[in-house]
Amino acid sequence: MEIKELDKNMVQMVKEGQYIKLVPEKTEQLDCFAVRMLEENNINGLMDFRVVQNMGEAYFRYKLTGEIMLHEWLENTHMKSEVMSLLSSLIFAYEEVEAYLLEQECLYLDIDYISVKQNQCDLIYVPFVTGQSGDMLNFIKKLVNEVKYAREEDF
Repeated sequence: MEIKELDKNMVQMVKEGQYIKLVPEKTEQLDCFAVRMLEENNINGLMDFRVVQNMGEAYFRYKLTGEIMLHEWLENTHMKSEVMSLLSSLIFAYEEVEAYLLEQECLYLDIDYISVKQNQCDLIYVPFVTGQSGDMLNFIKKLVNEVKYAREEDF
């Protein structure tokens, strides 16, 4: 399922153990306000964020907080309450970003990079000046169509 909207040419994302490493292209303009906001606050619904500088290379590191990634969660059958909990957590994260004066369009909406624990999502915020991700409404519409629903429940 191809839901992501972020231009793969502008970043390199790699899962490294319990972290996701994002290496921005040198041409990307960072949003310094967003970087400071992410580093200094524990924003509910977002993965913990750190800027790491190692041997001349600067990159972002996001701590994986969930048990599985969203694409793995989608492989299983779910009850209505589980689906609603997951969708509520996505919407909560979307609203929480705005409360911290961050751009909602900078949420990285990719099922391979959204962490899930107990039907709650943690998202990656990509602090570039121009938002590169898709919008949450279209993401949720596509996501709802991908969920395998339990047959015994009436949706």
